[in-house]
Amino acid sequence: MECLRPLKCNVVVNHHVELSEEEKKAAREAAIKKLQEEELAKLKKRQQAKRENNTEVQTQLTLF
Repeated sequence: MECLRPLKCNVVVNHHVELSEEEKKAAREAAIKKLQEEELAKLKKRQQAKRENNTEVQTQLTLF
């Protein structure tokens, strides 16, 4: 019975995938949509942080 040990090797794949115009267009639209969603999430996060900061200031002012 042979002893199994990890092999030290590299694998190189030399082929290029050509996308059709429709596939390129779909990939571009998906990337744009993803970017828009990420930016919207950032804006919402900033607005929420601002609201939290404003409520802290208001509660402090009402204590006096």
